[in-house]
Amino acid sequence: MAELPLDVEMPVAVTLRPTTVAAMDKVKLHRCSWTFLHTDRDACWKVQRHLDEAGIPYEIVKHGFGKGARPDVEKLSGQSKLPVLEFDNGSAYRAESDEMVARVKAGNLFGGSA
Repeated sequence: MAELPLDVEMPVAVTLRPTTVAAMDKVKLHRCSWTFLHTDRDACWKVQRHLDEAGIPYEIVKHGFGKGARPDVEKLSGQSKLPVLEFDNGSAYRAESDEMVARVKAGNLFGGSA
């Protein structure tokens, strides 16, 4: 196998996102505890998968199965639906999963929280 000379620069692919790693370290994904289907019909799994694909680190906070009362989620986001993203500053982002995925894909998850 041939060796490259030490003075050869190799190209590096870099994806820039409008955020900092420090901010990314503080994301919490509040999701249902029973995410096992791993299909896009499961809103919690869909958002989790796209966070993974975007390379955004997060901590999972599981909440009960079903659509019953979720007082912790209601306190955080003002409603009981999941998933919810919680940021380091205490703000929360909740939208329909397709909208949340679009925001993750666009790279502006940290551009503000709704």
